[in-house]
Amino acid sequence: MMKVVRSSSNYQNFSEKFLLTSDDVAENCFHQQYFYLYHERTKILRPRIIDAAKKYGNDIQPTSLIDVQKKVQSFVIGVIVKRIKQRPSVLKSIAAHELILPEPVMNEYTLGSEDYVELEDGDQHVRLTGAISMEDVATGCVLGVIGVLIRADVFEVQNIVWPTMVPQPPFPHLKDDKYIMFISGIAVTGESKKEGENLFYLDLLEKWLCGYLPASEKERMVIKNICRVVIAGESIGITGQVLF
Repeated sequence: MMKVVRSSSNYQNFSEKFLLTSDDVAENCFHQQYFYLYHERTKILRPRIIDAAKKYGNDIQPTSLIDVQKKVQSFVIGVIVKRIKQRPSVLKSIAAHELILPEPVMNEYTLGSEDYVELEDGDQHVRLTGAISMEDVATGCVLGVIGVLIRADVFEVQNIVWPTMVPQPPFPHLKDDKYIMFISGIAVTGESKKEGENLFYLDLLEKWLCGYLPASEKERMVIKNICRVVIAGESIGITGQVLF
C-alpha cells in the first residue's frame, strides 16, 4: 500500500470580527437596520469612487449633501435607495395572510410612475433625477453622482461615478495545488430514526478524505492536497420536536 502524506498550509482565523460582543450590544449597534453595513461599505468604497471621478477633473472633491448649494455643480457620494410602492414586503405578506390588508396584492412586481431613486450620504437624502434610472441601480449601491441641486430635495444627475475595480491582491506563490473543501447540508437532527442516511454519507466522506476508499492516482492527489474542510451551512436539520 502506498503511503500518502497530506499537504498542509498556514491558516489564520479572522472570524472574530463577525462575532457579537457585549460592547456591540451596549452600543446599540444593530438598532438601525443596515446603517452600519452601508456606513462601512461607503467608507471602503469612497476612495475608489473619488479616484474614478478624476476623469472629470483631477481637482474634483466630494461634498456632503448638507453643504451642496443650489444650481452649483457638485460631486456627492452616498448610498442608493429605491422607493418602490409595490416592493415585495414580508409584513404585507403576513398582513394579507391574516386578512388585514385592505389594498390589493399585486401579482407582478412592476415599477410605477410614483417610484423614484434616492441618494443618502449619512446626513441627508435627496431624490435623484436626470441621467439615472431605476434600471441603473439597486438599493444599497454605493456610488458618486455629479450634478446640481435644482430644489431642496431634488438632485439632477449629470454623471454617475462607479467605484474603480477592487485592487487585486498578489497571488501566493505555490509549487503545488492545495484545496479547501466546503460541505453543507449535513442536517444533523439528533433523532436516531432520521440520522441513518446522513451518518452513512458522513462515514463515506470520512473514509474518502482519509484515503480508505478505492481511487485513481489523480483522485488520490486531489485528496492529498485538501488542507482544510469547512462546514458552510445547514449542519443542523429542522425537526418537528417542540422544545421548552
